[in-house]
Amino acid sequence: MLLLCVSSAQAKVFQFLYLEASEGNASGGHVAVQLGDTVYHYQYDNALIRLFKRDANAFRVDYQFIQNRSLHSADLNVSDVTYNL
Repeated sequence: MLLLCVSSAQAKVFQFLYLEASEGNASGGHVAVQLGDTVYHYQYDNALIRLFKRDANAFRVDYQFIQNRSLHSADLNVSDVTYNL
């Protein structure tokens, strides 16, 4: 029992984010990963799919409030090694 408490205390959490689709250029939905205060997500840009790194608050303001899209989040516990990778 003590080992379970120690291992869970050392686990880190990251969020898997899913944004629901909307009309127009966001008709396919969107996914992202949040690690701490940073969100990583792929986006179509100038005929390329690129990985973007954004501040979590700015990301949420853009997608939830400006684009009015519903956001769902799942917390995932991972080891320190996995989190750092």
